[in-house]
Amino acid sequence: MERAAKRGDALSQLNLAARLATGDDVKRDLKRAVFWYRKAAVQKEPDAIYNLGLMQMFGEGHPADVPRGLRMLERAARLGSPDAQQLFGEVLMAGLYGLKRDPERAACYYLRSLADGYPRAAMLLAAALEGRGKIGRAHLINALNRVAAEGVRAAQPTPSG
Repeated sequence: MERAAKRGDALSQLNLAARLATGDDVKRDLKRAVFWYRKAAVQKEPDAIYNLGLMQMFGEGHPADVPRGLRMLERAARLGSPDAQQLFGEVLMAGLYGLKRDPERAACYYLRSLADGYPRAAMLLAAALEGRGKIGRAHLINALNRVAAEGVRAAQPTPSG
């Protein structure tokens, strides 16, 4: 795995970083985990960006920087990490870490994760719809329209030229 990571394989870099971060069959080394997560993140590997964002927020392997970590979580969510979509949705729904509460954006992230087949997003969306400070009908309709429009744009063929 380390050989493939050194050759630049983003998935190998992600897996090696995860093993180093958790100490799974290797000596736990958070600084090396950050190094390999960064290598994979440069290649836009969403789960590497998500994990690196969490480490940044909580000061694991380098100094804590919550705003930077949140930006990384949002980037990972936009790139399609279901874990990032769900967590960033929760942050937006509750207005955590100094971010403004934004139920519509939260619903968008939950819906994207749900569309990718992650059922936990359905539970989060359902809780947000019925809970205190819930997502209103208008927010949900706007979020559905935004996610649907993004899906249509993504499905359209790009012009060759």
